[in-house]
Amino acid sequence: YRDQLPPKLYLEAIDAQWENYYHEEKENKLNGEEAEIDGVRFTIPYTTNKFGDAVIDLHEFAKELKQKFYFENLKDAKSKSIALVYYDFKNGVYAKDGEDKLGYILEHILGNRAPINFKNEMLRHIKDLGFQRYDNWSKATEPRIAVRNGVLNLNKYVNGDTSGCLEPFSPSHHLFSKLDVDYDPSAPYDLLTNHVDLVIPDESDRDRFHKFVGSFLETNAYGHQKILVLYGKRGSGKTVTLRVFSKFFGLENISAKSFQQLTEDRFAIADLFGSLTNIIEELPQNAIKYLQKLNSLTGGLVDGQKKGRDPFTFYQNAKICAACNDLPEVNEDTETILAFMSRLIIIVFDTPIRGTPEEIQNFDDIILSQKSGILNWVLQGYREYVLAGKKITNSKSTEETYEYYIANSDFLQFFADGCFEKGDPEKDFVVKEAVWQAYIKAAKFKNVPTQTRQTVLEKFPTKVRWVITSERRSIGKKANGNPDQAYVFKGIKLKDEIEWFKKTDTDAEKNSELLLDGGYDSQVSNPGKVGNKDNLLPQLPALEKYNRGSNLGNLNNQLPELLTQNPYTLPIESKKNNQAQEGANKVPENEGEKKE
Repeated sequence: YRDQLPPKLYLEAIDAQWENYYHEEKENKLNGEEAEIDGVRFTIPYTTNKFGDAVIDLHEFAKELKQKFYFENLKDAKSKSIALVYYDFKNGVYAKDGEDKLGYILEHILGNRAPINFKNEMLRHIKDLGFQRYDNWSKATEPRIAVRNGVLNLNKYVNGDTSGCLEPFSPSHHLFSKLDVDYDPSAPYDLLTNHVDLVIPDESDRDRFHKFVGSFLETNAYGHQKILVLYGKRGSGKTVTLRVFSKFFGLENISAKSFQQLTEDRFAIADLFGSLTNIIEELPQNAIKYLQKLNSLTGGLVDGQKKGRDPFTFYQNAKICAACNDLPEVNEDTETILAFMSRLIIIVFDTPIRGTPEEIQNFDDIILSQKSGILNWVLQGYREYVLAGKKITNSKSTEETYEYYIANSDFLQFFADGCFEKGDPEKDFVVKEAVWQAYIKAAKFKNVPTQTRQTVLEKFPTKVRWVITSERRSIGKKANGNPDQAYVFKGIKLKDEIEWFKKTDTDAEKNSELLLDGGYDSQVSNPGKVGNKDNLLPQLPALEKYNRGSNLGNLNNQLPELLTQNPYTLPIESKKNNQAQEGANKVPENEGEKKE
């Protein structure tokens, strides 16, 4: 009617209509605005500001959202924020991206009506409503794991109630993890057991592996405090085995940080929070630094930090396991290494699969066709683990694990520790060629691959746990009367072969056979272990070659006395201290030896 009314009357009419609309809209809003998101209905409460306008009541709205979506502000024991979580009704578990969920809710119901910084204000109000200690909140219910068709009560399953252990979803179950599989107690898992029987022939190792995988379901503790390593040749089924379980548990429930990342990257540990396991299908070969940090991840409190966030403290429960073709070196003091070895379980995969009729492409996906059956296998492993007192015993002692690990990860270190002893810095020495020949013989005895002569002789001084020097000196006289000179390591003595390494009865018997058959003159097969293309073992030079006026560096020409106790003991000196003296150990050599 604008063209028909005078301007003054038109403006009065507009004002009257707006006044009626304003009061009606304000009254409707003050009664509450209904909204629905993801099947959850809730009310948006309003109040009046100092100008009499209807505005959202932030405090009441925060209480409404917290009640309907079960928002919880989780903090650690030092009241540092860990995460804002909420109950995801679609999945039946709690999600850790509460801030993103809050932004989604506000954008969905308000859109452009949301004032600037409205999300931050709402977030502050929700956090002001209180917080929960994560360790208390997560342990409020019995051990459970969510699956597609419900929540499994693990205590009932362990007690034999395989049919009544499936319960409905509920926010009272404080769970983060859900497996994308249906629970069917009658589902078969023969494909998995056939594969495990093939790649792990030893029954006791299969039992350890079964319990370890079952312990992934233990979400409130790291009961056994063990680290599992599947070690063996390429093509032996290690990676396929771990890949089955990484796919089964799902990317949302696992992390994949290498041992090196967990000890060197300060943001890596935070990824373990809320994970069931940490699986590394191919462990890098580079040395593990700060081994004590890795030891601390097998249970107890640890500090984690996400990039751009404050650090927080939590109980680390994700079980750590990896597969590797080569064991990485551990460059730490002996006590720290032994602490690591006491936690380590090594399962050897030595059955070749690649290139045999057992090799099947994408075999992990074929095994996963029995996904519900794999769940039954994992649950059985969890039951055996719980009934065993939540302990997994190692087949080797700490010292045996240490010996095996060092022999296979850093054989030169193992060789230096087991075959040599400290000598007089001026009187005692060993000819370098004798060191090389002893290394070859020891590698054959322990059945490990070898490095080149140049590499061995260059690195050897850094592996000896005391200071030695290198020089060229006379070791006797030649037939023509001239001095017989050779390059030697001073301050060290070579043990008698019968005293090499730490012997078991079996090893002693093998070593005796090795000595009796003339060392490398034996017909024992050596399947490519020593780097010999023709698979032939070199003949050791006769000791008389160096035994002219000395006995391989013994100026008194006397054989060393046999030790009356175990000749091989674990070293107690710090390897770090020896590395600081590396410069003293390595003496530049002249052109003569390099040509030789």
